[in-house]
Amino acid sequence: LTAAISSDQVLPGALRGYIFANGELLLRNDFVLEFGLNVASDDAYLLDYGYSDADRLESGFALSRYRDTDAFWSDLTVYQGFLATTINESNPPIVANAHFERHFEPALVGGTLTLSTEVEAHVRPYTSVDPELTRDVMRFALGSDWENRWIVGPGLVIEGSAGILADVYATIDDPANDGVVGRLIPSGKVSLRWPLAGTTALGGTDIVTPIVSFGWSEVLGGTPVNEDSTRVELHEANLFDLSYFPGEDAQETGPMMAAGGMWSHTGPNGWNMHLTFGRILRRDDLTAFSESSGLSRTVSDWLLATQLNFPSGLSVDGRTLLDDSFVPAKSAARMQWATDSVALAASYVWLDADLDEARPSAVSEWTFDGDYQINDTWGIGLGGRYDMVTLSPTEASAVVRWRNECLEVELSASRRFTSSITVQPSTDLGLRIGLNGFSTGRSGVVSERSCTN
Repeated sequence: LTAAISSDQVLPGALRGYIFANGELLLRNDFVLEFGLNVASDDAYLLDYGYSDADRLESGFALSRYRDTDAFWSDLTVYQGFLATTINESNPPIVANAHFERHFEPALVGGTLTLSTEVEAHVRPYTSVDPELTRDVMRFALGSDWENRWIVGPGLVIEGSAGILADVYATIDDPANDGVVGRLIPSGKVSLRWPLAGTTALGGTDIVTPIVSFGWSEVLGGTPVNEDSTRVELHEANLFDLSYFPGEDAQETGPMMAAGGMWSHTGPNGWNMHLTFGRILRRDDLTAFSESSGLSRTVSDWLLATQLNFPSGLSVDGRTLLDDSFVPAKSAARMQWATDSVALAASYVWLDADLDEARPSAVSEWTFDGDYQINDTWGIGLGGRYDMVTLSPTEASAVVRWRNECLEVELSASRRFTSSITVQPSTDLGLRIGLNGFSTGRSGVVSERSCTN
């Protein structure tokens, strides 16, 4: 439980504050209850006082239970959004969900059979900001999925799956979509993998796995409003999946094929590398995919993702989507190096302009953080973000620490250069004093002072 209350000149005559109250209870019969109340008095309060840079807060509860052959989870979440672009249409303020599934191992066909049922609801209360965007949606679904794996011949791995999903949508307070929509979605997939292992002359190990996957699905019935798949990303975790939509509202249709592979190398001195690459070919050109997702055409962009790890503590990972001319649509890279006294991290992201993803201009940004423990007493830290499109900084911060066995002093400074309707550029100066040695395993009394201009 953390909370604050303030009386300041930002909103004269009004009290401002926030409360974060979160907990978890272990109940009978393996049930777990998680709950949270996270609210702020106004959109800018958390940023003004440096408590959090979150663009929305979540309140609600979740009840779940996971056992060997069945799983149940449910949640009710209420969102408080702080961005001017947060509107009812794209961000329902109230979301509820309940899901149950059970696994079987049928002796007749082998493999694993999963039966599931789910209920979802998105509620948009009336607001004066979006008086016409108050659509409420409820979904009820029943699903059945079967999957199995075989190893044949010289180590060829064959994976097969088949499923059928039936769901019904009820839409209220939306003149363009009011009513009940039902549909049936059969699907099937076969994947072939052939892991090949070898040893290099220097003692390293290579594992190369070519992969090809064939899938098919069809939608029989109506088309509901797409609420849970408005942002689609192609990445190494879903490259060989049957569907690339993160939710259930939008669905793949027709036959498709994904081809590519993975290469892993482990060096004799402990360093390792992992590479994933591939692309997707499909019969249908689905308009639900944005241009920068790499999936908007019948032949997708090339996906290339890699990770490198070294015994020295250095790690590098990156991902990019390339068209046939090797022009990237989305790219991201991250580097980290950590030792006993030094911690450095830097990341870069590039995103093409895409109105379908509410991004009218391209994004190109560097982020870095560094920390150096000079000795047992002194330490320093630096951080920042830099916008390569506008050639201007977004954030910058610095901290100096001094400590001994009795006292800890930290002096910090940070500057936020961005502005919006509710937030203005600001500089924060902070002084933190901690008294150590009054308890076991933690610092004792901490006194903090800060000011913002």
